[in-house]
Amino acid sequence: MSGQFLAKVPKGWILLACIGLLALNLRGPFVAVAPVVDLMQADLGFTPVMLGLLTSIPVLCFALAASLASLTTRKLGAEFAVSLTILGVLAGVIVRSAGGPGPVVVGTVMIGLAITVGNIAVPLIIRRDFSPLRQGTAMGVYTAALNIGSFLTSMVTAPLAELAGWRVALVSVGILAVIAIVFWTLAVGARTAFVPSRTVVAGGQEHPAVKGSGWITAGLTAGFAGQAFSYYAVTAWLPSYLNDELGMSASAAGQAHRCSRSSPLLAAWECRSRPNISVRRRRQSPWGCCGQPCRAGCCWHLSSGGCGPRSAASRRAAGSR
Repeated sequence: MSGQFLAKVPKGWILLACIGLLALNLRGPFVAVAPVVDLMQADLGFTPVMLGLLTSIPVLCFALAASLASLTTRKLGAEFAVSLTILGVLAGVIVRSAGGPGPVVVGTVMIGLAITVGNIAVPLIIRRDFSPLRQGTAMGVYTAALNIGSFLTSMVTAPLAELAGWRVALVSVGILAVIAIVFWTLAVGARTAFVPSRTVVAGGQEHPAVKGSGWITAGLTAGFAGQAFSYYAVTAWLPSYLNDELGMSASAAGQAHRCSRSSPLLAAWECRSRPNISVRRRRQSPWGCCGQPCRAGCCWHLSSGGCGPRSAASRRAAGSR
């Protein structure tokens, strides 16, 4: 029945839905730790250094295991790499919630390695299976789903931890992985999903070197490094900061964290259309690059300036004087 239904749906839409479901699992599993880090510290006796390492492990995996993930994707195939990502995330989530400090660290490493493979495999599939005019849409859906996964996880984790404990809250993230692997298997078939096959990337045409490309590469590297540093620092420590410095409850800090994760959806919508523009035009207006800093400045002002909780606390303190 499911096969007949999927046969009536265009292949591009099915693949787009699979990419969205996969992306829901690529940020939420380690974002989930931030709202419950104090509960984990009280239960497991982690030192501040160990907590810092725990929240940094996935990012370290992104940096240190990227080459291995790229080799895995090329040798085993993109479809198998996606399956490996989803199953690795599911196994890591279960291990992380199953025992003491050791399983927590091992499970976090498993999650980081699995997500690293997914970070390589998804853009490869988008480049291979979508036309240039549709690649922007696919990347927009992918980026939006990354942030939606973080948004949902931040919204649910803290209240669920208050009701059932941090272990249940963290393992609940695996529900999205179960849904993703079922849908992925139905979409590409069990053999394609679970049998390795070498990836062949079409369009391997060589292009002449662009003058000044070295400086462009260095600038892009610095820009992406700065974006990653700020994103993961805020993702890992914002709830703890709000709880310690502003006295917010774990649930309220989780809600504030959720709001910070919802704002990048605007950037994802812009990403959806901008690559399509680049296909049609040789040059783009530089004003399009101003959107991200402006949004970042507005979000920072709302969170720590005139309209944020810090200013509210300052007004209450001033009134008490």
